[in-house]
Amino acid sequence: MTYMRSMMKSSEQFSEKSTGKSTKKRSLQNAEHINRAGGTGLKRVLAFAVSTVMVVSLMLAAAPQDVHALYKDAMSVYDPYVIKADGQQLAVVASRDSAQAVVTGLKLYYCKDVAAEQAATVTTSVTFEKLPLSAGGKTPIVSTEAAVRHIVSLNKTQAEPAVKVESKSIGTETQAIKHKTKVIKTDKLYRGTKEIAEKGSDGEQEVTSSITTVNGEVTDKNVVSTEVTKKAKTKVVLKGTKDIEGIEVDPDSGATGVKVVEYAMKWLGNPYVWGGESLTDGCDCSGFTMLVYRHFGVELPHYSYSQEAYGKEIKSLDDAAAGDLICYGSHVAIYIGNDKMINAANPKVGITIGTADYRKIVTIRRLV
Repeated sequence: MTYMRSMMKSSEQFSEKSTGKSTKKRSLQNAEHINRAGGTGLKRVLAFAVSTVMVVSLMLAAAPQDVHALYKDAMSVYDPYVIKADGQQLAVVASRDSAQAVVTGLKLYYCKDVAAEQAATVTTSVTFEKLPLSAGGKTPIVSTEAAVRHIVSLNKTQAEPAVKVESKSIGTETQAIKHKTKVIKTDKLYRGTKEIAEKGSDGEQEVTSSITTVNGEVTDKNVVSTEVTKKAKTKVVLKGTKDIEGIEVDPDSGATGVKVVEYAMKWLGNPYVWGGESLTDGCDCSGFTMLVYRHFGVELPHYSYSQEAYGKEIKSLDDAAAGDLICYGSHVAIYIGNDKMINAANPKVGITIGTADYRKIVTIRRLV
C-alpha cells in the first residue's frame, strides 16, 4: 500500500509539471476514488497499473520536440544512438532506425536513385552505439537529414572522407572517332604546296563501360563493349611534287626581281599565321611580303592596304615583272611571271602559288 501511494505521488508530481493544475486535480480525484473503493488485492493491482499507464502517457505527451533527449527516473523518452565511422563520432540521432536511415540517406545522396542505392556499399566501418546517459541528462540530437548533410560536409572538407560509399554501375556514352588524313602526291601542284581534295569528318561510337565510384567520384572505368554508329571519313590532301625550277620567270625582269622570287620560293609550304612575322613559323599575306622585301632592303608596313602606296605603279598585269607586288585590297602577293604569283594564302594551304588574276587587282607596285 505504501509503495502504491509512493507511485501515485510521483504520478501527481509529474502531472503537475507537465499538464498544470487541472490535470493534477483529475489525477488526485481518480486516485482518491480508488482508495475509498478499497477492495481486493486484484483491484489494488489494477489501480497501480492504471496509475502507471497514466504517468507514461503524460510523459510521452510532454516529451520535448527539440534537439535533446530526456531521461527521467531511469525511463527515457528517446533512445539515442551515436553514429561512428572508424571510431570517429559523426552524429547523434534519436534511434537505431534513425541511424540506419542516415546510412541510407548517404547512399541516396551519392547514388542519386534508389536502384543504385540498393547496390551501393559503405566501405568504411560504420557502427551504431547506444548513448549512455545519467538520469536527467541531456545530449544534442539531430534529424536524419541534418546528420546526412553534416557527414557529406565532413567528406568534402576532411583529407580522408569520414564515410565512403562505393557504387558499381554500367554506363554508355557517345564518343567521337577522329578522322584520319591521307596524303597523295601529285605533279599537278608545285613542290611545297598542298590542296585538300576531300574534307574529312569525325565518326561516333557508343562505348559501354563498367564504372566504380566512391562518394560520387569515378575511381575506376573499364570498357565492356564498343559499337560504331557513324563511320569517320578520311581527309584526302594532295601534296605537290612539281619542280619549282620549272616556273618561267619573265626574261625582261631585272636581276633583283628574279632574286626576290627565288627567295620567296624558299618558304613555299610554310604555315599561314594571322599577324605572324616569321617565314618559318608562320606569317600572313602582308607579313610575308614585308619579310621577303626586307631581305632586299625594302621596308614595308605590316598592312596590305598600306603597301599599296609603296613603289612605282605598274598599269596592268601585262606589264608586270617578276618581283612586283600585286595588291588586291585586303590581300597582297609577289608576282612570279606568266600569270602566277606566290602568297601566304590562308591557314589551310599556307604559303603557296596561285593564279595572279584569281580576283580583282587593285594595283601593281614595283619595289626593286
